[in-house]
Amino acid sequence: MRYHNQLTKQARAIRSLGLDATLIGLAYAGVETIWSIYIYSFFPNESQVGFISAIFSLSALLSLLFAYPLFKKFSPQELLFASVGANAIILALFAQINNPTIFVCLGILNALLIGVRVQSFGVLLRHNSSKNNINKDENFIYVLMNIGWISGPLIAGYIANTIALRAVLIVSSIALLLSVYSITYNKSSFRKEQPNQEINVKRLDNIKSFFRDKKRVLAYFLSGSLEVWWSISYIFLPVIMVTKYDFSLSSVGIFLFLLIIPNTLVELSTQKKEIKDLRKRIGIGYLIISAVALIAGLSGSIFVILGAMIVGSFGVGFIEPTVEGYFFSITKEKESKKFYGSFMTAKQVGAFTGKILIASILINFSIHESILTIGIIMFLLSMWSLKKHEPRHIKKNN
Repeated sequence: MRYHNQLTKQARAIRSLGLDATLIGLAYAGVETIWSIYIYSFFPNESQVGFISAIFSLSALLSLLFAYPLFKKFSPQELLFASVGANAIILALFAQINNPTIFVCLGILNALLIGVRVQSFGVLLRHNSSKNNINKDENFIYVLMNIGWISGPLIAGYIANTIALRAVLIVSSIALLLSVYSITYNKSSFRKEQPNQEINVKRLDNIKSFFRDKKRVLAYFLSGSLEVWWSISYIFLPVIMVTKYDFSLSSVGIFLFLLIIPNTLVELSTQKKEIKDLRKRIGIGYLIISAVALIAGLSGSIFVILGAMIVGSFGVGFIEPTVEGYFFSITKEKESKKFYGSFMTAKQVGAFTGKILIASILINFSIHESILTIGIIMFLLSMWSLKKHEPRHIKKNN
């Protein structure tokens, strides 16, 4: 009976995290829909939007690298509660401010808190799932998060178009507050944990060790480079659509809604399948992205660019659910905990690098040249992934 109750409590914890993931995904999908346009209201230049956004990505990266002492003083539940609650307050403040300096300061603080939230949520997920169910539970959580990311842009676009752009920030703040309430209400479902006094604080040593292995370096680049691609869609294209081509905010929401559909469909179609040869699958995904980038970059039509970006999401679907599996397939089980934190920084490094690169190109060129440049990078990554790949496999649990 005790074993049955333990499983039931475990299931309740995962369902609670699933609800939190949906609400957090909904909130940040809404914010991301209008974020670059909101930044543009303070810094009216596409290149400046990219540089400011890069500063926020760098802040999140620093949080991922150096926030670990917090886990020695507070439990992951406390950190999740505090970070999500503080994010909710900051989003509400964003809706009220008009000063660029205050905006940047709040944006940096918000990004630092996001880094803490990502880490604490990941720790809770792993600690409240069993070794045999972790893949199944992760799939469950991220499918629910994708629901938020699919519906969020439509809701945000409608609110921004019919009420006000800043109203989206208020609604997203409310969604995060509901998540805080859920964390509090379901507190008893989570495994009781104390602050981790044994946490390894030699993070820089771990990073150095991580990059001594060429396969781990490849996994790092394959993971982080996706964020370079997403930077075009979520940071630069929305502001260009509105300021250069007079698209409505609801049109931006529809574009971002359609952008996630192919990615989600591919991920759902492979959940029950055994994936063989992970590097080859990832390489094919990047090859798809590079092909559509070539089409988009050479086209003079914004509609062709938007359509190509949506088609490119099929390639993302090949990569996103696979690259983490590739990392674990090349990493010994006893080393996975040591190096997983370093691997997680790939996304923020990719986001920072992509925004800086594209913003720099936009100083003298257009979005077309930016997409072509990123397409070349994606092609090189596909060749790197496909070259002398070793057969690997991973079975996704239902």
